Amino acid sequence: MGMRVRWVLDGLVFNDDPDPDDGTEYVITTETGWSSSPPVRTTSTDRTGAHGAYPAPVWSGARIVDLSGKVFAQSWEARRRAEHRLAALASDPARLVELRCTEETGDLTAMVARSDQTQVAIDPGGYSLSFALALRAPDPRKYANPQATDRL
Repeated sequence: MGMRVRWVLDGLVFNDDPDPDDGTEYVITTETGWSSSPPVRTTSTDRTGAHGAYPAPVWSGARIVDLSGKVFAQSWEARRRAEHRLAALASDPARLVELRCTEETGDLTAMVARSDQTQVAIDPGGYSLSFALALRAPDPRKYANPQATDRL
């Protein structure tokens, strides 16, 4: 059996040991878009005084990353704290935060912002909940550190 893929978003750790303070465990069960490429920009601009068109600008659109999962809490109060923590993740859609994935190949990171509301649904019984996070990762060539462009 392979290693358990661990995620960290805005300081909250998923797929790791339960929180030592209240025993709450945050688990990502489904991810889409993490390994996908960003969408290709396919528009072109007409050339002045000539047939044909110029190629599109060189940047791509934002890559969409959706993470969904479960939270298992030991008490009603711990579950409420988990609801608030999830709602606060990447709360400013104008500010990029780090999403880190630790897998068999090592650590991979992307700078992301929330692209839609965080969905939270309380499961029957009251001590667990389901969640869905929608994130966008802008084109790294457009937003990367200029000193790091040789690695892109």
